Amino acid sequence: MSAEEKTSREVLPVAPGRVKVEIPSELKAALVDDYDLMVKRKERSLLIMPCPSESTVSGVFSRYLAWCAGGEAPSMPLPSGRGGPPPSKGGKAKATPGSAPSVAGESTAAIQQGLKRPRDSPLPVHARSPEEVRAIKEFMDSLLNFFDRKMAVGCLYRFETIQYLAWCREPGLSGIGGVDADETLKVPPHAHSRYWPVETFLRLLSLLPDAFSSEHRYSPGDAEFINSTLGDFLKWLAKYKAALFSLEHYRKASAVYVEEFEKVTSKRGKLPKLTLGECYR
Repeated sequence: MSAEEKTSREVLPVAPGRVKVEIPSELKAALVDDYDLMVKRKERSLLIMPCPSESTVSGVFSRYLAWCAGGEAPSMPLPSGRGGPPPSKGGKAKATPGSAPSVAGESTAAIQQGLKRPRDSPLPVHARSPEEVRAIKEFMDSLLNFFDRKMAVGCLYRFETIQYLAWCREPGLSGIGGVDADETLKVPPHAHSRYWPVETFLRLLSLLPDAFSSEHRYSPGDAEFINSTLGDFLKWLAKYKAALFSLEHYRKASAVYVEEFEKVTSKRGKLPKLTLGECYR
């Protein structure tokens, strides 16, 4: 199923273990805008790469975890410009290649015990307890790992293929660049989430029901934790949509890019060696 077809789903199906993914209306609107710019319009656009680190998938995940710990909410549109990967510290995600996000028993138990912030705490009302933040981070790390593994094969429109290859060859991107056309592209782990805009994560939501498949049967407690954690995160994205998603993250594709794409789709040409700069008008 193509990304174009996947984005048409409104409420995604419930998988075994009573795990479900529901997309808030605000995020559905963002997906519609994304589809319109990439596929539907006569003059197609591309996501600007690389984007500011704050608007990458991992950057937005980090902002959410900071908010859960009592940090400030996003309130201003993200600045435009070139960005790089955020610092990578802390433990690595434990998800296996292509696997669904996992939930550790002790994290689930912590949530089920009802750990809450003391009433006299100086932290904001939305702040979670340290135990809750650790449990949320563990799940979010697994979800981020899942995105990194699935992004190139499930989160790109056909129109972005040439741009993706140009990005892989871009020099100076922490070892991503310098790949010849005849070589196998080897993108380092976590590179996708550290560079690609959060708009691509929304496309992943249509893959999650398949990830939560019968071979990953969760206990009622784990399923409840996943539903609650993912649901709260999507509601947060929807609430602060104006600060996290922007049409300024897109730029019209160049005439050269469109011409080369039409050659490839009509089987009259091979994938070209364009630079990122040549992709945009």
